[in-house]
Order: sequence, then C-alpha cells, then structure tokens
Amino acid sequence: QPQSRLLSLPGELRNEIYGLLLGNPSSLHPAILSTCRQTFTEATPLLYAHTFTAHPSLLTSLPSLARPPLSATMPAPAYPPILSAPAAAYIRRWKLTLRIDIDPRFSAEQARAAFSGCESLEIEVRQSSWGDCPVEPALALFGLVRGVKKVVIRG
Repeated sequence: QPQSRLLSLPGELRNEIYGLLLGNPSSLHPAILSTCRQTFTEATPLLYAHTFTAHPSLLTSLPSLARPPLSATMPAPAYPPILSAPAAAYIRRWKLTLRIDIDPRFSAEQARAAFSGCESLEIEVRQSSWGDCPVEPALALFGLVRGVKKVVIRG
C-alpha cells in the first residue's frame, strides 16, 4: 500500500507505534491488526507476547488475554476468549488456575500437548473448600510437560 503513511515510516518507528497500541494489556487497540496484511504480520507478535489465561478444563482452547488487576481487591474485567485456532497458536505465555479440591478435567497427556515448549507457564493453585487437599496429584498432571523456559507455581 504505497499511499499508507504508516507503512512509509521506517520499521523502527512502526514498531514503536505498534508497541504503544499493543504493548499494554490494560489498554489494547488490536484494530490496528485488521488494517492490512503487512501491519498484521508486523504487529501480531507484540499482541501475543502477553500472558494469556488458559481455560481450566480446555487448557489452550478458548484462551483470553490476562489483564492486570485494577487494584489489590478488584480484578480487571476479562477480555473475551480467542475463538480462532490459528491466532491461539501464537500464544507462548500461559497462566492457569488449578483447583486442587476438585478432579481436574484434563489428563497429563492433554497438559503435555497444550504447554510443552511454551515460553512461560504460571500455575496458581487454589482450594475453595476447607480442609487439607494434597497438591501433588494435581501438579503431577504437568509431569510430562517439557521445554518450558519459565515455570511459576503459587498458591
């Protein structure tokens, strides 16, 4: 598109603009991705460099962008899930909430297929019932996951 002012800028400046539009998960402007193929190709990696929330039972199906909380007591409203499988394939950073007081709805093999080779995986372990629930069986589901650069387990 030779008449595009944006595309006539040097690549370094375009990357700065993309960073302003897609770099802050609390204020995203993904409409820039739909302007043309070149913009989509150049800017998509910036959007998908953020952390995405994995579905508690479907794992990497229906991911949604994780937003930072509004305050210590107020979570941010969730982004809608991504319905496009090709778009979800760009995601390399995952966050999953794992409840240990109920049976998980995924297998170790499904966890391996979903998260092996990702850049980061953050697992937040939760328990809503009173009493003592062992965490080891739930975390054992991730024993087959390989090639993750950074793993954080908290809760």
